[in-house]
Amino acid sequence: MKHFWKILLPLVLVILFPLQTFAAVNAAGGISVDVLDTVADFPTRVQVEGAAPHSALALFVENPAGSVFQISVPADEHGNGSREIPSENIRKSGTYFVRQDDSSVRSTFQVFPGEMSPEKSRILADRTNVSANGVDFATVEVRIQDEYENPLPFHEVRFVSSRGGDQITARSNETDEHGQISFVVSSSEPGTAYLTATDETVAEVLPERLAIRFGYDRFGYARMAQANSIGGDPILLAQAVSL
Repeated sequence: MKHFWKILLPLVLVILFPLQTFAAVNAAGGISVDVLDTVADFPTRVQVEGAAPHSALALFVENPAGSVFQISVPADEHGNGSREIPSENIRKSGTYFVRQDDSSVRSTFQVFPGEMSPEKSRILADRTNVSANGVDFATVEVRIQDEYENPLPFHEVRFVSSRGGDQITARSNETDEHGQISFVVSSSEPGTAYLTATDETVAEVLPERLAIRFGYDRFGYARMAQANSIGGDPILLAQAVSL
């Protein structure tokens, strides 16, 4: 399946993002550098014009996290050349900057996130013990990410409980630019709720489930516990557990 997307995605990018490349020309040397946009873990290509004939142009590429790697582009007798940037160097989504020895920006290109990964997506809660009074609540955050933990915005997420009486309210309609969407969870029913998230945009269920216990103390008042256990194993605050 991944090999299929390696063929299809570049075509999709050309249609949806008609080669949104950015080239900067050095007024003194007349060197231009173009780089095609791509998808995380897919290679792209650097095109160089105006370099010295039969030279090797050293370029420094900075990823969105600030890490820098170097590539060398060989030029032909006309001063033109190209070089592939390997997929392993462009796994983080965002804007990449291409510089030469003088540190001036020669080009930028965009790396878009890849396919949604159920295993790399996350469910996090600010607490896993809540008073069963219908008023107290936990805030749960679902993070939709690709296999390299790049955030996926504009994904619709459905969040459901294993019990029918729990109240779950979404704070937005889709994930934000950080791939996150938040839910408020409350209940008037004592016991443990197991919550599951589904990315409705790609019809994928996250394998992790979150356990939240709603409880009362021995006097009948809603309690505010700070630790919990299910089957003898502790569940820490803000920890999503796989069941």
